[in-house]
Amino acid sequence: MNPRVNIIICTFNNKDIIGKVLKSVKLQSYRNYDCTVIDDNSSDGLLEYARSEYPWVKVVRKKSNTGPSASRNLGINITRGKYIATLDSDVELSRDWLAKIVRFMEADSKIGIAASKLLYSRDRKKINSAGGTMTKSGIGKDIGRGKNSQSFAKRSEVFYACSAAMMVRRDLIKKIGGFDDSYFYGHEDTDLGWRAHIAGYRVVYNPNAIAYHDVSRTISKEPEMVAFNGVKNRIRSILKNYEMWDALKYVALYKILLLGDIAIHGNRIPKIKAVFWNIRHVTDTLRERRKVQKTRKVADEKLFGLMDKRFY
Repeated sequence: MNPRVNIIICTFNNKDIIGKVLKSVKLQSYRNYDCTVIDDNSSDGLLEYARSEYPWVKVVRKKSNTGPSASRNLGINITRGKYIATLDSDVELSRDWLAKIVRFMEADSKIGIAASKLLYSRDRKKINSAGGTMTKSGIGKDIGRGKNSQSFAKRSEVFYACSAAMMVRRDLIKKIGGFDDSYFYGHEDTDLGWRAHIAGYRVVYNPNAIAYHDVSRTISKEPEMVAFNGVKNRIRSILKNYEMWDALKYVALYKILLLGDIAIHGNRIPKIKAVFWNIRHVTDTLRERRKVQKTRKVADEKLFGLMDKRFY
């Protein structure tokens, strides 16, 4: 019997693009799924449009914009399928995406998260993400970005899967928890992949599960928000997920690199605010750290091989 898949799509003022991803979901060759749109209190009529044009989709509107991490967790909590597929609103699936990624995970129970072959919507021969890696200083990087898609034709173990189009085993969520609600936007998929590895699961890139990504349609006009959350979330992940000595070492390294980043790229105020956010929330971060470390089956040293050799 084909296992049930819960597809969860996050939206915020995406009425102009939501149709493309929903049409691609409806055309999937694999049929044992349901689709839930979690909306961050949009003001562009998205809710009414989705319910009118796509009545087979369950649409849940949040009372406030708390970000995609919280939205995905809400979707996870109100569904019960064996697998959870997370999609961004600016993604389009190939017709067999669901069939191929389910088959991939069914064949290997050790795979906790499966990454797609994400291609750019506007140049479908180029990679947007073939899974992800991370520097030791906590900076996530999409593998293969901008390179020819034919160069990424083999499955491979990766550090994390891009949440724009990935699949997660529900048993993994039950063991390690879902996305970190405090992240709001950015790095939440890197953090989830990191925690999955710590708990002994595998994160694997599937080159046959193809999706197309119209990158940054939803956040390109909010550079300060992206800068703040990027710094905030990296520091929190380092403090939560590394073993103690590595956490101290690499959070110090990241702060040194951050000074250079500020000098080169600007956005000084939101990045400094992000550092102080972590100081104010250190008690909560340490509480989450204890939860992560209780699940540990794999030492940092074994995970370094999946990380980018560069510091930045």
